[in-house]
Formats: sequence, structure tokens, C-alpha cells
Amino acid sequence: MILRTIIICLLLSLIMVAKNNEFGLRLEFYTYNLENISIQGEYNSKQIYLSLPGFYVFYSHKILDQFSLSFKPGIMISDEDISGFDLGSFIRYNFERNNIYLFTGVNLIYLNDPGGGQSLIEDFSSPISLFNIGIGYSFNKHIRIDFNYSLPFDKNIGKTYLDPDDNNLNRIAIKLHNLVKLSFEFSI
Repeated sequence: MILRTIIICLLLSLIMVAKNNEFGLRLEFYTYNLENISIQGEYNSKQIYLSLPGFYVFYSHKILDQFSLSFKPGIMISDEDISGFDLGSFIRYNFERNNIYLFTGVNLIYLNDPGGGQSLIEDFSSPISLFNIGIGYSFNKHIRIDFNYSLPFDKNIGKTYLDPDDNNLNRIAIKLHNLVKLSFEFSI
């Protein structure tokens, strides 16, 4: 009788813990604003739109009725300057009366060889640390969409040569101004 009670209590505890946890997959389409160098040696800014999404898994734990903590490791795939392993941690606030939620957190992007060796960035800083804020909508218990705006804690993400063919090899900083993501989340 005691063993049966213990087993029932353990099973109920596992059900309660599982009820507060979510696992799933995310697809993140992103764009970013990178300060570039022109041939004339002047700074200009360009907005880069990427056609390939980032692929992520996520784990979320509900800590209160309306608050949850999320952890999402993944990979950003790009033939442009920013790609690599991405690690995010967020807190999400779910509004009670509708399907809208707000979230904030931190992302760390560990750059691999940017652009497969085609990039102008030579000495890149890794990881890139970003502060995130976003808003999302839950279509149902398993499907969500959100918009995320990220600002780097340090805009300098690397250095490049002003003119690689120049014997002086003047090096200047490359700056990331922001990163914007549109994400689709599927939980199981």
C-alpha cells in the first residue's frame, strides 16, 4: 500500500512538472544592419536580408501563471557576414485575456568563419551579445509567431582592412547596429 502511494505521488509529480514544460522547434528569419566600408574608404550602412532561416530547438518552463523562462540553442545559416551557433535565454509574459505575449532576453551568437571565408570581417569578436525585446502571438497551444528586435551590447563585432591590397593595411572596426527576427515556433 505504501509503495503504491509513493508511485502514484511520483507519477502525479511528473505530470505536474511536464505540464509546466514545453519543447519544440523554431524557424527564425532575420535581417541585420551592418556598417560597411565602401571602396572610397567611407563608412556606409547596409541592411542585409537573409533567405535561409535559423534553426532552433527550445525548452520553456512556466514559473508562474503568466511568466515562463525559455532557452533556445540553434544555428544561424548564412552566406553573409553573420552566421554561427546562437544561444538565447528569455523571459516571457503571457497576457491573460488574449494570445499576445511579450518577451525579453539575451542572445549570444558564436560566429563561425563569416561568409565561408568570403567576408570582409577578419578579426571578429565572438560571441556577439545581444539584448532582445519582442512581441508574439499564440495561434493555439502549439503554434506561435513572434517579432524580435535585438541590439548588441557592443556594436564592434570585428575588424577589416580598409583596402586589402594596400601595403599600409589600415584596420577599422565593423559595427552591427541591430538584428531583427521573425520567428515561427512549433511546440510538442
